[in-house]
Amino acid sequence: VEVERAKLEAVLREAQEAVIVVDEEDNILLCNAAARAALDLAEANLLRRHVAEAIPHLTLREMFAQVRETGQAAHSEVPLKDGRTFNAQLTPIEGVGRVLVMQDITHLKELDRIKSEFVATVSHDLRTPLTTIQGYIELLPRAGPLNAQQREFIERAGESMQAITELIGDLLDVGRIEAGFDLEMMPCDLREVIEEAVKDFRPQAAEKGQDLRWQPPEALPLVQGNPLRLRQVMDNLLSNAVKYTQEGGWIAVSAVEDNGHVVVRVADNGIGIPPAQQPYIFDKFYRVESDETADIKGTGLGLAIVKAVIEKHNGRVWVESRPGVGSVFSFVLPALKA
Repeated sequence: VEVERAKLEAVLREAQEAVIVVDEEDNILLCNAAARAALDLAEANLLRRHVAEAIPHLTLREMFAQVRETGQAAHSEVPLKDGRTFNAQLTPIEGVGRVLVMQDITHLKELDRIKSEFVATVSHDLRTPLTTIQGYIELLPRAGPLNAQQREFIERAGESMQAITELIGDLLDVGRIEAGFDLEMMPCDLREVIEEAVKDFRPQAAEKGQDLRWQPPEALPLVQGNPLRLRQVMDNLLSNAVKYTQEGGWIAVSAVEDNGHVVVRVADNGIGIPPAQQPYIFDKFYRVESDETADIKGTGLGLAIVKAVIEKHNGRVWVESRPGVGSVFSFVLPALKA
């Protein structure tokens, strides 16, 4: 046993990933060379020292406190003073304590930034010619009489132009959100945001014979947020629920306070999402592919926008879904202290 333990410790110490192992009380059991270098920790003996005392990085200390309180794994991006960014995963291990593993993702963040800038530039430059094309398409019927086939062609061209315009709008939106633009924060009542969104989507739900349910809670803490962006989150979630729920189905919206946070859920009894595709649905341009979704239009950016907005609000969004049963999209935001 001691030999195997020594081998395991040797592997962890020499690993390129930064690794810190703590006991149930968050006292350090192991801190490898990569972790010391990444966090600029002194060469002094760290064993048995508490993470709150030994680790100067606030984000990591908050992660340890969160996992100790909830017992659930936590994930976060950790920016360092030298400009690098690490992906940190803190996992509780029964009988041991908790293990923190960090990978340097600085190059991936830079590639993502370059890609986002390219997409935003191209999207912006496309807007002017597309607006011109759209204008001429709308003017064609005024140029003279059109037969049935010509009207059909113009209608199809108009629909395609509308789809491209929506795609470019979403692309620019994603870029602005990720860059932190249009995100002025203020105390925000999520009940009002949800109420207005539900009100606007009732006609669409009624067209499909769907029951759109929303029972406002008697009291809900305020959150620090941007009302327009949070409304955009609700619009995207409700739009998906209506699109991917069959005629005669139901959609239920709820909001509750939970341990200093506000949790909002949008549930439906729609077609559901296969488990293999669930990890990717918040990725840009990803769309669930199945026979049931083939005729449903979308840009594949709605949920990416939801994720970007919620994360800019220091929140988290996730999905629980079963094919043929339905889906529940949830997001959680920190509540403002009264």
